[in-house]
Amino acid sequence: MSIRASIGMVIASLLMISCSLSTEAELARCTLVLPDLTLVNAEYVLKDEESEPIAIQAAEISLFDKTNTANLSRLTFTQRDGEGTILVSGRADAAVANTKEWDAQLSGNVEITDYRNDFVITADELSWLHTQQLITAPANQLVTIVYTNDKRVEGYGLDGNLKNSTFTFDRIVSGAFSL
Repeated sequence: MSIRASIGMVIASLLMISCSLSTEAELARCTLVLPDLTLVNAEYVLKDEESEPIAIQAAEISLFDKTNTANLSRLTFTQRDGEGTILVSGRADAAVANTKEWDAQLSGNVEITDYRNDFVITADELSWLHTQQLITAPANQLVTIVYTNDKRVEGYGLDGNLKNSTFTFDRIVSGAFSL
């Protein structure tokens, strides 16, 4: 075999190896970037043993099994008690949720209505910790809470507990509340 043929085979082998490694690396990257399942105009119901089910409707739900993540767009959600009475409802332009813990980052025109305690929370960004039923907003995020009796509080940096309806702000901009 000539030296040229040997060199050609070595170069071809190197190219094949580099291409196959590139393809495997690309495939691995794609498995983290591309969803395992995408649902369009779908309803997804979350249920655990400790709380009433939460029905989520979204324009799109993309599920990523490897990272236990769901990306949702244009979503609404409703939680009802055993008799069908709405307890909590809400909406957001987008959300990123953990599919194991059910924690979520809601963004864009976020609104949560608590019918039991008669208030509505609005913000551009809220975080939800499901197990503790806590909502938070960053210190630079304006949050408004409006009660049905026309009492209103606006502030930055919300920490809220939906179990007992207690809320604290880093800084209150307007509003007063008395019992």
